[in-house]
Amino acid sequence: MSPSNQYFYRCFSEESAGGLTCGLKRVGPRLSKPDLSLHFELHKVQKNRYPTALVSVSDRPIEALHRAFVKYYNDGEDSSTIRIAIISVPVTTAAEKPYHHAQQLADGAVQFKHEYLFEWQIPEQYVEHTVSVQTLLSRGLDLNEYLDHGDDESSLPKLSTFITRVAQGISNSSIDGYGFGRHLAHIAQCFGARAPVLEIALQILNDCPRYFSVITKDGSEKWQPYTKDFYWILDGIDESLFDFWLADSTFILDHRNFVEWSKSVRNEVKWMWVDYSVDLYHDICTGTNSDYVDKEKQRLKEYEDNIEIEIEEEAVAIGL
Repeated sequence: MSPSNQYFYRCFSEESAGGLTCGLKRVGPRLSKPDLSLHFELHKVQKNRYPTALVSVSDRPIEALHRAFVKYYNDGEDSSTIRIAIISVPVTTAAEKPYHHAQQLADGAVQFKHEYLFEWQIPEQYVEHTVSVQTLLSRGLDLNEYLDHGDDESSLPKLSTFITRVAQGISNSSIDGYGFGRHLAHIAQCFGARAPVLEIALQILNDCPRYFSVITKDGSEKWQPYTKDFYWILDGIDESLFDFWLADSTFILDHRNFVEWSKSVRNEVKWMWVDYSVDLYHDICTGTNSDYVDKEKQRLKEYEDNIEIEIEEEAVAIGL
């Protein structure tokens, strides 16, 4: 069965040229082919500082994870301001998709194989979930075991080295296939239950190299395939995500209580707005220009914003 959705991942922070909107900080009509080529020519230059109408995403969660933690470890950015957005776009046979494959725009250049581009912005309806590095850290995903340690500081290595180090769990004799599957499941679980956790775990597994290097007795290097039983890796992923987490009675009860509570507080806010509308209607009918109505509107808006922040904090706390 073919997948019904194509998943993409984007890392961004306050230091990024744009979050889910392009660096031009505006939206516009769909780009013509010449304009698209012009913007891509600027976009593909790594050190380009001229904003374009393109928003870049990757089809690899491990790449977005790497970029996010490079910002944290190497660049020293605040973990609460670094976010990973998970984008879900329905698979379609339509000729005109809402995104472009960068590799096609780059005449097949292999370095753009995993990059896709949206014009102007990533539409809100495609954003399935976002998670901060602060939340990932609080859930136990710190990537310390993959760091390079220097004299004064530690840093995350380049992407290819990082992926290789993650994949070493398959060749490590101290961990079996089931254990490595559970390790991948833990990485995915840190994204939260609102994320496509099974997709994330399987995609990270798919991005691991299929061969690893060993040094023979005579000192030469030899490449050999991973020999761990992939059935046990998949079993470790499946049991960790579903049997030990999503289907666990404690999580189910926490989720049920959260849904009931969030619905209750949102209903409370809704009725406060109803009361406000009655007061506003009364002022309009009597011709009264009351400062109270304007102040109450501002107070309600702030209260509603704070309620949504509280709901999100509780969602993160129970693992959503």
